[in-house]
Amino acid sequence: MRQSSTKNIDLTWRHAIVGYAATVLGAGPVMAESLQFEEVSREHQTVAQRENLSDYDNSKKYGAERVSDREREEYQPLGINAGNYLIFPSVAVRSSYDDNVFSENQGGEGGWRFEVAPSVVFSSRLPRHVLDLIVSARHVEFSHPEQESFTDGSVYLRGRLDINHAQALFGHMLSSLEHEELGSEEADRQARDPISYWRNRAELGFIRDAGRLALRAGVKAEQFDYNDVDGFDGSNIDQDFRDNTTFSGNVKLTYRFSPGYKLKTQFRVRHVENEGTATIDRDSTGYDVLAGLDFEYSPLLKFYLLGGFEHIGFEKENLDDFNALIYRAQLQWLPTQLMTVYLGAERYSSVTGYEDSSVRLDTAFDARVEYEIWRNLIFKASARFAISDYVGSGREDEALLAGVGLEYLVNRNLNLTLDYDYRERFSSVDEFDYQGSKYTVGLKMKF
Repeated sequence: MRQSSTKNIDLTWRHAIVGYAATVLGAGPVMAESLQFEEVSREHQTVAQRENLSDYDNSKKYGAERVSDREREEYQPLGINAGNYLIFPSVAVRSSYDDNVFSENQGGEGGWRFEVAPSVVFSSRLPRHVLDLIVSARHVEFSHPEQESFTDGSVYLRGRLDINHAQALFGHMLSSLEHEELGSEEADRQARDPISYWRNRAELGFIRDAGRLALRAGVKAEQFDYNDVDGFDGSNIDQDFRDNTTFSGNVKLTYRFSPGYKLKTQFRVRHVENEGTATIDRDSTGYDVLAGLDFEYSPLLKFYLLGGFEHIGFEKENLDDFNALIYRAQLQWLPTQLMTVYLGAERYSSVTGYEDSSVRLDTAFDARVEYEIWRNLIFKASARFAISDYVGSGREDEALLAGVGLEYLVNRNLNLTLDYDYRERFSSVDEFDYQGSKYTVGLKMKF
């Protein structure tokens, strides 16, 4: 059955927001985020893939629907019609109380935080192709006199050029000014204010997806440029050693051998150029290989299992090469029509700037529940436990993030939110120990 034009508009809007959330750092509360089940964003979908979706996705065939997928058409903004585009302006306003504003390892002072986050989404509805633009900003003020206000901003452009119904070129570009929150894993504990950095990213690729077989290949470049920050003692703390640029290429292959069952493989090679210091320079070249299965035990129960091996070779002799098994496992369960449950586990590496560490290896376990109390009132709860090993330095962290929240959809143009977030970290390096809670009230106006 062909979808109505209204539903197509809603779907366009939903995909724009999902792609934005997955690509640009959000400006919301610090509620623990669990691993989402793998999504396919607009720029990675061919015409043939969309046409064949019901043939290879049993949940779509039988109408199984996650809480987050409900259209709720009467609560979606209409947007501004501008030819081949729908424009969706919005502004979010949030007020939070944090009982440990400086992320101190003992005691800690409480304080208020006020945020204003406007954004504009230009969502294309061309007969073919995709070209979306998202512009967003966030301004944060604090009640504590020693905390400086800051402003984030980002511009994100993504597109897809359809060659034919089965093949397309895709790409995106992102440029943003962001701030690293106090208390984050890599933040300098002597920094008085959040550390600002420029993030730039560009990707270009090719996708062929028709019938059982899908191929996606691409190249990507991403740069992080950190700015110096003032310390509690008034000194200037240099952050240039953390600057890095990553170049990568990847190939992903998917084979749908039965409705609800997909085999997946992917290969990635990457090169990292790090500014470093006179003693530590993390320039490296590496690769990872992953293979796994994405399958539906039933339309209500879906699994995603992917595992493989990663190698990173460092150019400096004082850093040992890194070799590790990596994996990602996810479960999505719909116990009732009103509830969706996610469980996840993963092991992966990250670029680090901590002392003489070569790389950070994270092992994380996630859980999240979404429950539709009423059609326009959604309850969310999540928890994440992560173990971070800073390879070569002896530092190891254990972190717990948990949160609960309510989202009330008042009408098409107004959402209200209420969130509680808890964070706790135990580290082998005492200065990184941290415990704190945040209470947030927010509203979002959408047009």
